Amino acid sequence: MAIVRTDNNTQILSPDTKLKAVRVTDIILDPSHDRFEDYGKYDSIGTIFYTELNQSNPSTDSTAKPLFSFVKNYPLKNEVVLITSTDDKDNKISSYYFPLINIWNHPHHNALPYIETPSNNSNDYQQSIARKVEDGSTGINLGDYFQEKLDIKPLLPYEGDTIIEGRFGSSIRFGSTNISNKVGTPNGWSNVGELGDPITIIRNGQPKLDDKGWVHNIEDISNDISSIYMTSNQQLSNFTPASLNQKSFGANLVKVKTIQEQLGDDFEEKPIEVKIEEETNDFENLQQPSTSTPPPLPEPEENTDDPFGDYAEELLDNPGIMEVSSISGTEKPDDEATIYDEDKIGEIVSNNEIKYSTPIISKRNSKFSVTLHEPKSVYDLKNQIDLQEESNRVKYLVIHTTAGNLADTHLDLAYYFMQTIEGVGYTRHGYHISIDSEGECVQIYQDDEISYGVGSPGNGSNQSNDIGNNNTINISWIGGLASFDMTKNQANSLNELVKFYKTRYPQIKIVGHNQITAKDCPLFTTPSYCKQLGIPDNNIYFKNHSGVNLNKYGTNHIKVATIFK
Repeated sequence: MAIVRTDNNTQILSPDTKLKAVRVTDIILDPSHDRFEDYGKYDSIGTIFYTELNQSNPSTDSTAKPLFSFVKNYPLKNEVVLITSTDDKDNKISSYYFPLINIWNHPHHNALPYIETPSNNSNDYQQSIARKVEDGSTGINLGDYFQEKLDIKPLLPYEGDTIIEGRFGSSIRFGSTNISNKVGTPNGWSNVGELGDPITIIRNGQPKLDDKGWVHNIEDISNDISSIYMTSNQQLSNFTPASLNQKSFGANLVKVKTIQEQLGDDFEEKPIEVKIEEETNDFENLQQPSTSTPPPLPEPEENTDDPFGDYAEELLDNPGIMEVSSISGTEKPDDEATIYDEDKIGEIVSNNEIKYSTPIISKRNSKFSVTLHEPKSVYDLKNQIDLQEESNRVKYLVIHTTAGNLADTHLDLAYYFMQTIEGVGYTRHGYHISIDSEGECVQIYQDDEISYGVGSPGNGSNQSNDIGNNNTINISWIGGLASFDMTKNQANSLNELVKFYKTRYPQIKIVGHNQITAKDCPLFTTPSYCKQLGIPDNNIYFKNHSGVNLNKYGTNHIKVATIFK
């Protein structure tokens, strides 16, 4: 039998009346409340004052405390709760209230207007199954500063969902994949996977769609203010990241420095006008720049006549192209960039003049150069690329090998392209990323820049129809001089980069250089490698334009994808 206090009177509830519905007239939420001291100071937080539903008495001293300690759902004024009574800590009978009654089936508020006569009903709160508010003035006192928001919408549930909703558009859905022709309102997380795959969606704020707060909606990952999706086998549709350059708290961020920043903090940056010149076969004598400022790095023209693409790439992937000794250097960069003299290569190597963070200038045309950052792990490199803008030019990822010594360095490779190939060097490096024997990586160009890795479609040795420098990312592992000698660390880095670019560009096609050019590069069968790595068929390029018998590479692709996975 329950004993409750109502409007200063003690009422004994009959055994058939376990709970009683009452209207909240006030609530203590902080020490500023004028009855905070009277009802136990901080022990009074959450205490409500209430009256019977058919009475209006804002000064009542009938009180109740929250029934649950582990979850708090504090009511507003004029909301309705159920109360019961039991012994308190002082061994006295006290009233406790349950979470508020779902009067209007809405998370924002469930206040019930005080009704003296039927003719006094608020037009905003129709006697219907829904709370349809047409303006911002409801005539209901909801609190001292709480303001009703007409555009807050409850979440539309699906079979089996557990949903927690706040009053202001925040929510947690414990749901699942809902694949059935009986689902009345499809959602954006049930296009793939199996029925019942779990998903948890945390949403903080919903977009303003209209003022019809009684109309349910579902989460929208692209338009909700912020959200967290914890998925299992779902693929979110129509998801567009706000920015790939947004810094995250605690992330291992790597800022890509400009050449000016690399040369020192006291460098005075001046506006420069970049002029792109057509490459010709008429090479002038190279002279030392007249200023200590390194030459600017212009964007190459996206043409189909680049020398590397049309005939110089014939030299790539042939044994013996890398004959410069291994070089390493970590000293501070020189104040001036050096144009290396081919006759003094040995002296330059022995004096360690080729360094990371120092521009290696093209011997062919001194207006062009490449600058390599220090090698880093594949995981740090992925973080670095994540901070860079994506490029709509990227359609293919081409895998290469240098066909050089396994001990060669990234600097060796860059020096070869810019200084020694054809005796005059070229104006662009052959790859976007190179991977050394330790699995360390260097990004030479960002995604929106081209490298001279495959030439132009149908021109020179490139026998493909549409794969060219203008639409590819070129990645090469260093080695392969006489055999397939890829290391475990190299294989791991290659695997990580292939999966990374597949995620970065969901429509990208992955292709081996030997599928479009009559060469052995990258010394394995790329389609089979991708299948072993778990790449979907729609991301694998299966055509073979080169005429090379891809079966001759045996199990090389299996070693890369499984043994080194």
